Amino acid sequence: MSPASSEWQPWPAVNGLHLEVGRRLTRGPLVDELELRLDERFECQVVATSSGTAALEAILTAIGLPNVERPVVAVPSYGFHAAALAARRSGADVITVPVSAELEYTMEPDALHEETEVAVVVAIDQAGAPANYRALAPMCSSAHVPLVEDAAGAWGTWLDDRRLGTYGVAAALSMSESKVVAAGEGGCVVTRDASLADEVRAAIRYGERSHGALRRADIVGANWKMPELTAAVALHQLGYLEQRLAAARNAAYRLEMALEECEHLHAPRDIDGADVTWHKYRVRHDGDPLSMRALALQCKVDLLEDEFVPIPQQPAFADAWHAMESPVAQTFVVGSRAEPLWHVRPETLKRWCDGLRQLDERSHECR
Repeated sequence: MSPASSEWQPWPAVNGLHLEVGRRLTRGPLVDELELRLDERFECQVVATSSGTAALEAILTAIGLPNVERPVVAVPSYGFHAAALAARRSGADVITVPVSAELEYTMEPDALHEETEVAVVVAIDQAGAPANYRALAPMCSSAHVPLVEDAAGAWGTWLDDRRLGTYGVAAALSMSESKVVAAGEGGCVVTRDASLADEVRAAIRYGERSHGALRRADIVGANWKMPELTAAVALHQLGYLEQRLAAARNAAYRLEMALEECEHLHAPRDIDGADVTWHKYRVRHDGDPLSMRALALQCKVDLLEDEFVPIPQQPAFADAWHAMESPVAQTFVVGSRAEPLWHVRPETLKRWCDGLRQLDERSHECR
């Protein structure tokens, strides 16, 4: 048997990338560097987490739900169900609030206003479009109810000269595979509140506020820390962020120009005071939903097939309080897992634009 090499081996090595971090594969210098760079971007405190969903759970843990039998968390009736899952796992009941087509399928503030016993409001920034924070923020502030942003895909959007992620007490962003900062998994919490950031740091480290020799859980937390390997990928991706945001904006512009020529297909609505970088591109239409989707595929317009099921229709939330409305039935999302908006190839984008024009001409088949 050959003797083992005595040469020092960097560990770990990933495809030739040596992370010289000793054995600190979690909460090491790369996570620290990522948080520092995001601090500067958002002008807030940022805590890296293992996923965007973990960020939501850490926020709810750090806020601390009221000590009542079943606190209530309000979420939109439509959107990815991570916010509702985080609420349930935190021991809360979920109330689903109708969304508004006029507000790009984000939470309807007037419907929320009718609910009185809400402990936390989680607003979802749909596909990169901002929720109506002009109404939600003062409403929650006057009621002393924490407002949390699920800004998972809203990395590049501004509203009234402020980045999304800075309107609530805290925001959760995602670094999953389709996001412009695509680290495979990973996420972060963004907050202006230093004490809340400290509680989030405790929440993601098994609830431990101190880091001395004795391990002690001060709150009921979990292992939601970001690994160093994820941070290494995220830092690399962060270097392409502005380039990817520009590519997403260009793709959305090309799709909007194609839709201007259409009579029965419509681009997302303009939101006054918002500079939206679309994470997904939702097209409104006038036809039968199932027929329009089938015809779109015939016209070689790629559609995301993993569209969200309205939260009240999901088995896990069958007992959620809700007033069901689903204007999203009259829409479809252009794109694919392989080619999100920021990564779409020019030839694919041209095919989508040509296909939308053809779909509009044939839309009479879907009425």
